[in-house]
Amino acid sequence: MRTLEVLRDEVSSCTKCGLHSSRTNTVFSRGNPQAILCFVGEAPGEDEDIQARPFVGRSGKLLDETITLLGLDPDKDIYVCNIIKCRPPGNRRPEEAEVNVCIDYLDEQLRIVSPKIIVALGNTAVGNLIPVELGITKIHGKFFKRNGA
Repeated sequence: MRTLEVLRDEVSSCTKCGLHSSRTNTVFSRGNPQAILCFVGEAPGEDEDIQARPFVGRSGKLLDETITLLGLDPDKDIYVCNIIKCRPPGNRRPEEAEVNVCIDYLDEQLRIVSPKIIVALGNTAVGNLIPVELGITKIHGKFFKRNGA
């Protein structure tokens, strides 16, 4: 069984798609891997690529402010990761082929962390985490089970 550290090392040396050639860093996760609440975003942006941490730019600041308003500590009470681990050029939406080669890393990451609640942030996260063919606006506010859990 792989640990998060082993998986993080695998991700950091990944060359399965073309995104590796333009990345500054891989972006694996931040927060507490024992947290029951996990946020999954689409892909790293420029700030995330530079700092090697997900949701550290403007979106991350808003996420942290919201988490804090809920009385939670962003460093202790949540775990944050992305569908793909490398920044797409120009912060474009990840291509299907890029997601397909990276999704196994996310699946293993979520299996190891085993959060009770996963919040999908954005269409790419929704489309790859939830087994329905509906857009984010149609499922907003609804709960789904993932992988029979």
